[in-house]
Amino acid sequence: KGKEIGSGKDGIVFRIDLTILSRDERHLLMENKVITEFEEIDVMAAKILKIYNPEVGDHEFKMQKRAIEILTAKNNVVRIPGTTTVLDHMLTSITKHRLNAQGAQLEDHAELIMMDYINGDDLGTMMYSFALKQMGYEDEYIKDLSYSQKEQLVGQEIGYEIPDIESASTPEEQESAQAVTFDRNEEKLFKHLKKHGFMLDPLIFEKIENSIRYLNQGGLFHNDLHKQNIMVDVDGEVYIIDFGRAAVEKRKDGLVDNAFSKKWKGLSLSKEEEQKQKEQAALQKQLA
Repeated sequence: KGKEIGSGKDGIVFRIDLTILSRDERHLLMENKVITEFEEIDVMAAKILKIYNPEVGDHEFKMQKRAIEILTAKNNVVRIPGTTTVLDHMLTSITKHRLNAQGAQLEDHAELIMMDYINGDDLGTMMYSFALKQMGYEDEYIKDLSYSQKEQLVGQEIGYEIPDIESASTPEEQESAQAVTFDRNEEKLFKHLKKHGFMLDPLIFEKIENSIRYLNQGGLFHNDLHKQNIMVDVDGEVYIIDFGRAAVEKRKDGLVDNAFSKKWKGLSLSKEEEQKQKEQAALQKQLA
């Protein structure tokens, strides 16, 4: 009964409308401590991990909880979706086939995390939707596209490159080729968005940078902070999501937490502000 609202490397996220559930289904949620009898919650999100690997979901659940604790009572920071429970669940054949058709690789079990639903979009979706609108696509058409479809259409228009994996002789070389190509494509997207006037509120980056500083000081590293893992809701609140790769130390195979801000912060500056910063940087270089 859930509607898929997103899919990444590790999981599929569904929107669960609690108002359409039967009494027995709501009772099942209460038994598993997803909701309490007296909570007035109409909608939740459920993240189902694509590959069954016992305790991976539990790790993500705990890291997300820890992030919430670190940022509690801090000012000018992002929000973290509240999590209620993590379940190691037996799958029916119908559910298994449905999930596998959507990119999962599951057999009998799956881990799922129940959490707050965010009524908004991730920054990647916002970027690609803006680009498609500038290219002449109608809002109704854009709305029905998946993230990967939006990425593909924009990539075709602005010349996204395909990584040269065939010439790589080792898995490490393949990963390196993919990373280099990914960064080149993101640079192309940045230039296209900048050229056509796409802007993000500077407060988004201020909150992200403050939050990363507090999280790192608290011994938590996200390790996978990219444009799909930052969301803005309809009220303008900023969220960091997906703590599946989070850890108490920096991972060698993870993204540096402050890399996102360095890569995209230029989208929060007007051309005049950007020129002023360049002139100031050039002046400081001369003085040095």
